[in-house]
Amino acid sequence: MSNDPLDLINLTQPKDTSAEKFKNLELHQHLSTLLDHGR
Repeated sequence: MSNDPLDLINLTQPKDTSAEKFKNLELHQHLSTLLDHGR
């Protein structure tokens, strides 16, 4: 996970493009997987 300010902006204000939506969905699924394994 990058701490680059632009990455943070993209996460908090995602562009309305399919690429951004896919990236955010992928990130959400990855975080969900991590949470499931952390239980």
